[in-house]
Amino acid sequence: MLAYYCECSADTWGSEIGIISSTPYLLLLPWKPVPAGTNGGISTLGMGAAVASGLSLAICYCVIQPASPNVYLLLWVQRSCLLGILC
Repeated sequence: MLAYYCECSADTWGSEIGIISSTPYLLLLPWKPVPAGTNGGISTLGMGAAVASGLSLAICYCVIQPASPNVYLLLWVQRSCLLGILC
C-alpha cells in the first residue's frame, strides 16, 4: 500500500513540478525532444521531483513506524515508485 501512495504522489509531483522545467522534455522510448505537455514526455526536474516525493513518503513511513525501519523497504518502495511512473 505504501508503494501505491508513493507512486501516486510521485506522479503528481513529477507532473506539476516538471511542467515548469526549462530543460527540454524527452519522449522516453525514442529519446527524442517533444513539446511540453506531450504524453510520455519527461524532464529532469520532473523526474527529480518524483524521486524526492517517493523517497520522502517512504522516509515518513519509517519515522512513523520506528519498530521496523528497513533500508530494503525504502529501496523497494523507491524502485516500485519509479517503475510506476515510467509505466
